Amino acid sequence: MSYIYLESIGWFSLTLFVLLLIIRCIILITFGKKSALGERKKDILKAFWLGGRFDLKVIAIANALPLLLAIPLYIIDSPSLFNFSAYILVAYYFISLSSIVLLLSIDVAFFTYFNEHINYMIFGFFDDDTKAVIETMRDYNLPLVIGVILALEVGLFFLAKFIGFYHLSSLHYHGWLVSILLIVFIVIDFLLARGTISSLPLGIMHARVSDNEFINKLCMNGIFSFTKAVKLRRQNKKGSYNLSKTYGFHNDPAEALLVMRSKKVTEPVKLTEHLSAYVVPNETATNQPPHVVLIMMESFASHILSFEEDNLDLMASLRKHFEQDIVFKNFTSDGQGTIESFLALTSNLPHRANCSNYPESRLINAEIKSSAAFVYKEKGYETSVVYGGSLTWRNIGTFLKFQGFDHVEGDSHIRKAIPKRTNTYEHSWGLHDEYLFDYLKQKLKQAKKPQFIVALNTSNHPPYNYPETYDLGPSEITSDIEQRLMCSRKLMKQRLEVYQYANSVAGDFMDWLKDSELAEHTIVSMTGDHSFWGMYSYTDSELFQRYCVPCYFYVPKNYLPETIDTSIFGSHKDILPTLYHMSLSDVNYLTIGTNLFNLEASHYAFNSSELIAGPSGVVTLVPQPQYYQWTDDYLVKPSDKTQELQSILEYYKAAMSITDMFIRDCH
Repeated sequence: MSYIYLESIGWFSLTLFVLLLIIRCIILITFGKKSALGERKKDILKAFWLGGRFDLKVIAIANALPLLLAIPLYIIDSPSLFNFSAYILVAYYFISLSSIVLLLSIDVAFFTYFNEHINYMIFGFFDDDTKAVIETMRDYNLPLVIGVILALEVGLFFLAKFIGFYHLSSLHYHGWLVSILLIVFIVIDFLLARGTISSLPLGIMHARVSDNEFINKLCMNGIFSFTKAVKLRRQNKKGSYNLSKTYGFHNDPAEALLVMRSKKVTEPVKLTEHLSAYVVPNETATNQPPHVVLIMMESFASHILSFEEDNLDLMASLRKHFEQDIVFKNFTSDGQGTIESFLALTSNLPHRANCSNYPESRLINAEIKSSAAFVYKEKGYETSVVYGGSLTWRNIGTFLKFQGFDHVEGDSHIRKAIPKRTNTYEHSWGLHDEYLFDYLKQKLKQAKKPQFIVALNTSNHPPYNYPETYDLGPSEITSDIEQRLMCSRKLMKQRLEVYQYANSVAGDFMDWLKDSELAEHTIVSMTGDHSFWGMYSYTDSELFQRYCVPCYFYVPKNYLPETIDTSIFGSHKDILPTLYHMSLSDVNYLTIGTNLFNLEASHYAFNSSELIAGPSGVVTLVPQPQYYQWTDDYLVKPSDKTQELQSILEYYKAAMSITDMFIRDCH
């Protein structure tokens, strides 16, 4: 065998290393904030150095097969077999290069949307409505994208052919040099695959070189992140992924309860007892139980509202209600996607990071005893879920039927009840919002019993369109947004218009409600499912704002709490406990969250990105704990670990571990 065979492996390695380096540079240039990173050149160099080690680990694993193939070729020393091996190498290199380029492209696209490398959420593409996803992609120049991909594939084929056939241009010979080179290559490849000579192989836990979140993300590459996501996916499918073990509690609820509730438990722990809370007798709620309407708005983000100007009206008719009623602004979504947040809301449990959604797991037919519908049914309510799209989406129709809801209704139910008024009755993901809100009005007007309704709209979702009958208000892209754009101006303008449309329809619903006889005995809450991803960039100091959504309450005066502090922190886990204490009387419920109007309780915001926020600051857990303190307007700056910030992190770990243990008991 010629030593030039090993040079083919060398060329392949060099090609991958340069490719991975280019992608890291693209992420730095595209998503890095020059003003924030200018003084962190040493940290960036450290990130590229560590990133190079991660890249070499990927390359070493990719080289394992060619090196194994080299051993029999060296021993047998057959020129014909040696020549045939070139075709195997060409096929292997082409498949490897194509797969890696595809994954890296997906990683950059994922980073554009979530400001994260590929993670467990990537599988949502396969679990989502495939037809709607494909229609959503029409917003992008698909012919150009397909053309670039085809041209790239042709280029990769010729590159693989050059690398695979490179060694055939040399004479074949045996000798001690080839033996030594082969052994050296195998040893080096093994060491690079481990990434380190220490006891622990190089892993995500090592990806921290700075107190800057973005710089730490530069260390990783999409291949490494994807393999972790696949591993988590496999573990979730088997039911073997244990979040409480990941967070250090090892299925020990007593230890977690001690951290979370400062409650020492010695006897065998029954979680339903220790997660139980109580609503005291309430004469008003007993005599006249109010209707309760809980609305989750698609992409109803908070931070974008800070860009409103005279020529950009985002709140439309909803603005006056936000000014008149109760709005919590230090509030985050539980999930990063719609399905995660919606299930967190209906189950009254925070979404567990890196875990399967209930309808896409063995829990599809399980009762989640913390579900809000069970609580309201116990007090005589008629309970409903109303979704503006198809109930087949992510299996929610099947799952929600087991969660105590009397009615689980989707677009087909709305079509039968609400006549079509315009040519554009629907969009790719469901009906336009005005039909959903008309259906809610109808349900409330026809109600014979107190109603508990959870609704999810669909309009503010790509591809962005709205009925031609809507009278669009000012929707120009402001100069501040222009400076942050991460998409085309056309796409951004479409999103701003649909954001306005959705808020306008929601505001019209509140106008109708407040002008009706229902106003005195109907409580309404609105929140967003996730933030405004993929359209404009956030600064490093806006770490918290990336995940913020509003939490709005309309509460008639007879049900209003005595004390209100809208500056406290919260997330979706806290909405239902808050509604329980205003609308119900003398009832027990299961919860991880707290009543937002209970000023004596500890209040924290959770997000499944493993971000936790509280009065003392913010902590992120990926890849390793990073601590931030507040500056002005709830912006953040890096901080050393303090006792207060560490307590926030431990509280989060304990709460999520308890949630995980509780869910496992539901199997």
